[in-house]
Amino acid sequence: MDSTDWDWPGARWWRVDLHTHSPASHDWGKGQPDEPKPTPREWVVAALDAGLHAVALTDHDTAAWTEDVRAAARAVHAETGRSLAVYPGVELSVSDRALHLLVVFDPASPAGIVDRFVGRTRHPGNTDPCAAARAAVEMGGVCLWAHANGPKGVLMNEQGDAPCKRGPPFWRLLACPEVVGMEIVPELSFDAVWLRAEDPDHRRTAPPLGIVHCSDAHETGRLGGRWTWVKMSRPTIEGLRLALVDGPLSLVPSSDDPNRHARCVIEGIAVENARYMGRPRPFEVGFSPWFSAVIGGRGTGKSTLVDLLRLALRRQAEWPDSGSGEALKAEFEARTSTADGVLRPETSICVVYRKDGQRYRLTYAPRADAPALERRHGGRWEPDTGDIRRLFPVRIYSQKQLYALAQSPGALLEVIDDSGGFDAAGLHEQIDAARNRYLERRAQARSVAARVQALGIKRAELTHLRTALDALQSGRHADVLASHRRLSRAVRRVDEGTEALRDWLNRLAALADELPPAPEGDDAIIDAATRAAHVATCARLAEIGRAAARDLGALTQSSRAALDELDGSEARRQLADARQASDARYAETIAALEAEGITDLGRHQEFVQRAAVLEREIAQLDSLEDEARRLEREADEALRAFRDGRRALTDARAAFARSRDDDSIRLDVTMRPWAEAGSDFERHLREQLGIETTFDKEGKALCARVMSAADGWAAALDALVQDLRAHQDPTAPDIGLTKRFDERLRTLDAEKIDRIALFLPDDDVTVKYPTPGGWKKLERGSPGQKTAALLSFVLSLGDEPIVLDQPEDDLDNAVVYQLVVSRLRRLKRNRQIIVVTHNPNIVVHGDAELVISLEVRKGATQATTGGLQENTIRDEVCRVMEGGRKAFDERHLRLLHGAGDDDGER
Repeated sequence: MDSTDWDWPGARWWRVDLHTHSPASHDWGKGQPDEPKPTPREWVVAALDAGLHAVALTDHDTAAWTEDVRAAARAVHAETGRSLAVYPGVELSVSDRALHLLVVFDPASPAGIVDRFVGRTRHPGNTDPCAAARAAVEMGGVCLWAHANGPKGVLMNEQGDAPCKRGPPFWRLLACPEVVGMEIVPELSFDAVWLRAEDPDHRRTAPPLGIVHCSDAHETGRLGGRWTWVKMSRPTIEGLRLALVDGPLSLVPSSDDPNRHARCVIEGIAVENARYMGRPRPFEVGFSPWFSAVIGGRGTGKSTLVDLLRLALRRQAEWPDSGSGEALKAEFEARTSTADGVLRPETSICVVYRKDGQRYRLTYAPRADAPALERRHGGRWEPDTGDIRRLFPVRIYSQKQLYALAQSPGALLEVIDDSGGFDAAGLHEQIDAARNRYLERRAQARSVAARVQALGIKRAELTHLRTALDALQSGRHADVLASHRRLSRAVRRVDEGTEALRDWLNRLAALADELPPAPEGDDAIIDAATRAAHVATCARLAEIGRAAARDLGALTQSSRAALDELDGSEARRQLADARQASDARYAETIAALEAEGITDLGRHQEFVQRAAVLEREIAQLDSLEDEARRLEREADEALRAFRDGRRALTDARAAFARSRDDDSIRLDVTMRPWAEAGSDFERHLREQLGIETTFDKEGKALCARVMSAADGWAAALDALVQDLRAHQDPTAPDIGLTKRFDERLRTLDAEKIDRIALFLPDDDVTVKYPTPGGWKKLERGSPGQKTAALLSFVLSLGDEPIVLDQPEDDLDNAVVYQLVVSRLRRLKRNRQIIVVTHNPNIVVHGDAELVISLEVRKGATQATTGGLQENTIRDEVCRVMEGGRKAFDERHLRLLHGAGDDDGER
C-alpha cells in the first residue's frame, strides 16, 4: 500500500541523489557547451520529475548555485506542494592521484560553509584525503568517495581502466574513519572483495562504507538517473551520516520504492482523561507502518498503551480458553476498570486505523457518548457502522498470553483460522450451513411423517365408503348412480386443476412485482477503470432483472388469457351440460327409489362427497410420504456435507500449518483419532441425552457401541442414532438397557437425538521446536521455549497489525536475536509490528523505524518519538534501556563483519 497522503512518524525511505552538478561546475554539459543552461527552477523541477526527495548539490570546488537552487525549491514547494531537500556540498579532488571526494553538509547549513571548507583544505590537487575528510567532519559534514569504481575513483588506477594496486596506501585510504560512504557506478565492474584487507593491520575498524548509487549528473536530463533509497526520519546530515554507517539496513541503491506497506495499519492513538495518561492535555502518539518500538522505565505506561489499544480495537475478549487465559482476562479487566484501573468515566480512547487507503476512527469511551466508528470523508469525520472487531483486524499478545496460548490447542486453531492464509471463514460457513440444513431437514421430515401417519386410517375409511356405495349401486339404477359419481369426480378434478393453475399464475405475477433491487455503482472506488467496470456490471444486472420481470409479466398475462379462453370453450360447455344432465337424472333416480321405499339411498350423496374428500386427502398424503423420504435423503446428504466440510477444514488447517514450517517451529494439525476421543464423545452423548450426571452404565454402553467400531465410526454412529429414533415409538421394543432409561429416551426431544450424529473429534495441534537433540513437542518445553516457538508462530501468520507486549520475557539474548529480531526484520515490510520491550536488541537489531520512549512527567505519561537515524533517539535508547550502547556497538560490528543483512531485509 502506497500512502502518499500519510506523513507517518519515524523513519521512511527517501529517494536521494548524493552526487549532482549545476551550471556552476566547469564541465556542465559534458561536451555540449551550446546546450542552453537551465534556470535554478528548471533544475529543481527536473530533479522532482525524476522522483527525487533530496539531492546533494556537489559542484566542483564551488557552491555558487546552492542558494539559488534552494530558493527555487522553496518557491516550487509553495506553489505545488512538492518538496526537494538540498544538501550543500562539493566534489573535491584530493591526493596526488586527484581522487574525487564528495563532501555533503546539512540542508539547513548556509551555502557559505562549502566555501569555508574548500578554503581550509589547501590547494585541491595536494589535499590529503583523510585530512580533508577530518576537516569536513569537524565542520559537521559527511564524506563519500565519488564514483569509486570509475575514473578518479579510489578503487581504480590513474587511468581509471583497472583496479588500483592493493597495498598499504590503498588500505590507508579505505580505512579512513571520517569517510563513511562510497559511490559505486553500477554499470562498471565492482567486487566487494576489493574492500577486504588481507592484512589485519590495515583492516577498517570503523563501520563499513555505505554503498550508494548516484547520477553524477552534468545535465538536467540525467538528474536522478541513479539514486539511493536512504532511511531516515527527515533529510538531515545526521540522518544521512547514520544511514551511511548503518549500511544495507538503511541504504537501498536504485530499486523499487520500499515505502510500500501493509494494507491494514494502525495510524495512531489519542487518549484523553485516563487516570495517568491524557491529562491535562491529550496523549497522542503515531505509529510507523513497519516496526514501532515502545520503550520506557517501569510504570511509564507501556503496557497501559497496549491495554488501551485492546479496548479501542474491541479485543477485550481475546484470551486463550484455559485457566491461565481466564486469569489474564481478570487481570486486564481489573487494570481497565473505572474504579481502580486506568479508566475514568470521562476517558476517551481514539485509534485511527488505515485500511486500503481509507482512514477510520475507532472510539472507546466508558460513557459511550461518542460515535464508536467514523470514516474520514471530504476532510471531516462522518459516523459509520459495522463490526469493529471484524472490519479492523489486529493481533495483540503479551508474553503471558503467548504462554497461555501454548496450553490451549483450541486457541491456536482460532489463530490459524484467523490468519487469512486460507478461507477458514468460508469453510466454517459451509460447515454451519450443512449443520443447520441437516437439523432443519430432520425437523421437517418428522413433521411430514406425523401427518402421513393418518394415511392408513383414511384409506380404511375410503374402502368402507366404497363398499357401501357399491351396495347402494348394485340395483337396477346402478348405472345412473355410478355414472353420476364418475362424472362428478371428473368435473371436480377439472375445476380443481383450473383453480390450482390460476393460483400458480397469480404467484408468478406477484413474483414479477418483487424484483430485487439491483446494486448501484460505488463512486468510492478510487481506480477509474475498476469503478467503470463496477458501474457497467450493476447496470447490466438491472437490465437483466427488468427484462426478466417484463417476460414474466407477459407470460402470466397471456396464460391467464388462455385460461379464460378455456373457461369459455366449447369443451367446457359440453362438460357443464353433461354434468347438469347427470345431476337431473341422478335426482330423478333418487326420487324414484324413495317412492319405492328405498330410503337409505338418501345418504348416497353424502357418501359420494365424503369419498371425494378422502380421495383428495389421500392423494395429498401420498405426495407427503414421498416428501418425507426426500427430506430424509436431504438430511443424510447434509450430514455427509457437514462431515466432509469438517474434514476439509482440518485438511486446510494442516496444509497451512505445514506451509509455515521453518527452522524455528513446526506445526501439525490432525483430527483427533476416534480411539482417543472416547471421553469427548461420551460427554457429547450425555449432554444431548440430558444424562450428564445419571445413567452412568447406560451412557457408557451406548458410547461403546460407537467407540468399539473406530474404523467404521460413521456407520456405527448413524446406526446408534437410528436405533434411538426408532425407540421413541412407544410400540418399539426396548434396546436392551434398563426400563427407566427406555422411558427416558421415549420422552426425549427428537432434535437432541439428531444432534448426536453431529459429533466429530476436535482437531489437535502439535507444535514442535528445535533442540540440539532434534525436534521436541512444545508441551515438554520450558516457559522460554514455549514463548519463543509461539512468538515465531504468531509473527508468521497473517498481514494484519500485530502488537506484542514484552515478548522477550523468559528469552535469552541469543534467542531474541536469532528468533525475534530476524523475524521482525523479515516480516515488517508486509506487516505492521508494534512491540513494547525493555530489550535494546529488539529495538536496535530489529532496526525499528520508530522509537516511542515513554516517561512520566508531572504525574502523566509523555512520549518522545523518532527514528534510530536520529542521534537524540539513539541517546534516548541508551539512556532508558540497559545495554542500549552495547546493542548499537554490536549492530555496527555485525555490519563490519558482513552479518548485517544476510536475510535480505530492508
